[in-house]
Amino acid sequence: MPRKQHESASEIKLPDANEVARRLAEALESEGCEYALGGAIALGFWGAPRGTVDVDVTLFLSPDEPSSCVRLWQQIGCTIDASAAIASLQALSG
Repeated sequence: MPRKQHESASEIKLPDANEVARRLAEALESEGCEYALGGAIALGFWGAPRGTVDVDVTLFLSPDEPSSCVRLWQQIGCTIDASAAIASLQALSG
């Protein structure tokens, strides 16, 4: 059976991290969520910019209800494994 050909890294089209950060910020603000963007996105705003392909986000939510975090991500259009996310949030907030 022939091997399936995969796209090389140069052929994969990733969304622009700055655009993703802007869209996340708009969605989080529309939900009234307190958040902070970090990593290279924040570095580019406050210091010397550098390339990145991800967006680092911190949400400031009550640790008493981890499912609210999952619902928030789903409401703004993110696809996540809800049960794994809730288990991780419970483990990290304890």
